[in-house]
Amino acid sequence: MKQNLMKSFLIIYLFLSVISCGTAKNETTIPISTSEKQDLTGSFESKKGVMHKLSCHAFNIGYLSTDSKNKVIICFDRMENSENIEIDCSKISVRGNFEDHEIKNDENGVCSASKLSIFYVSEWKCL
Repeated sequence: MKQNLMKSFLIIYLFLSVISCGTAKNETTIPISTSEKQDLTGSFESKKGVMHKLSCHAFNIGYLSTDSKNKVIICFDRMENSENIEIDCSKISVRGNFEDHEIKNDENGVCSASKLSIFYVSEWKCL
């Protein structure tokens, strides 16, 4: 029983890792620049390990609510040891860049087609 549970978890983790860090509907009004690094600050709401629409795009992903009341989708999956990153502070600062990520219709019906603009984090710190 325990081995079946572990196998299921591993399969789900691998699936989410493969489709890691995608795109969805516009969640932000921040001007998007895909080539330049940008700095953002706000409170982070993680969706890591949760059955959520963002899980189809990445494993370590969530929302950053900025001081100007924008809600930005941010992803830590491209950082080293991203699966071990845990944000345990009320406010963070992140550096990275925006990229679009699109999911086509999934023949298994697990993930719906969607396109998101995601901020891929290259550096972060608690404030």
